[in-house]
Amino acid sequence: MGARSSAVFNETLPKGVMPVAGHSQHVGVAGFTLGGGYGWGSRYFGAATDNVLSMDVVTVGGCQDS
Repeated sequence: MGARSSAVFNETLPKGVMPVAGHSQHVGVAGFTLGGGYGWGSRYFGAATDNVLSMDVVTVGGCQDS
């Protein structure tokens, strides 16, 4: 989740995949998604939050509040 939009585009576009990512190449994927997720592909694919199927939450320090 620490990936930036530029890294996602660099990996996916050559493979013919259009990611739902932010307008700025410096936006982090996690913040973009959790913040609503409106970007270049939103008109066609919906907001990033509409495309999330699941997430794994990793905590720091071994906190196990389930």
